[in-house]
Amino acid sequence: MKLIKRADWNLEKRRTYLRHRVFSQEDLDLKGCVLQIVVFKSGQEILKHYHQGMTETYIVLGGCGLVTINDVEMHLEKDDILLIEKGDWHSIKNDRDEDFIIAISKYNVNDTFLW
Repeated sequence: MKLIKRADWNLEKRRTYLRHRVFSQEDLDLKGCVLQIVVFKSGQEILKHYHQGMTETYIVLGGCGLVTINDVEMHLEKDDILLIEKGDWHSIKNDRDEDFIIAISKYNVNDTFLW
């Protein structure tokens, strides 16, 4: 068993967001699968891209943000769950004042992405 408390999050700065790696492939004993927490501060975003073979599941833990999937815009809010399938063009933007916090599980994480 492993328990990760919010106080234990070690947020590392990425290009345009903060990330905490919750569980690695080794932790999960599942090759190609990881779980991470991503925090978008107000105005931060990930530009439109897609993955050829990776699937992602987003679970919103806090805040609200704009997600675009294949040119369809939607606002996600706390407790929403979204599946992003391989080949889906997607982007994320925090267009609000409060932090937008998402748990992201990735499957086939070693896949490449295209911008």
